[in-house]
Amino acid sequence: MRTAWPRQRDPRLHRDPQRPGRGRRLSTSNRWPSAENVLEGRDGGIDVYWPRVWAARGLLHVWDDVATDAIITATTHAAWRVREMSAKVIARHHVGSAIDAVVILLDDENARVRASAARPFRTIAES
Repeated sequence: MRTAWPRQRDPRLHRDPQRPGRGRRLSTSNRWPSAENVLEGRDGGIDVYWPRVWAARGLLHVWDDVATDAIITATTHAAWRVREMSAKVIARHHVGSAIDAVVILLDDENARVRASAARPFRTIAES
């Protein structure tokens, strides 16, 4: 079935001539921050928060119980975005063993983290 909106190609993506057959990579030649900045440790990269946020975001869609300890640990990360995303993952997958971590997030200094923690608290408490 075709959708009403045709799928648009992202102009930031292009074939990498130095890595033939390796697919596409994010272009670094336009106005958006590049993935290279993150990978080189700038813009929230490597040891900061973006890779952890995106790793947790991936767990929203592909969950395995082996990630339970990692997602519970993420609730204590210094960056609020990581804590927020970990609460969303806990809510989506009903990670009951994370209830103690969720209770702590209910008193977080960041309002978005508190709001994200309220949902898993309700869903885990109801089950």
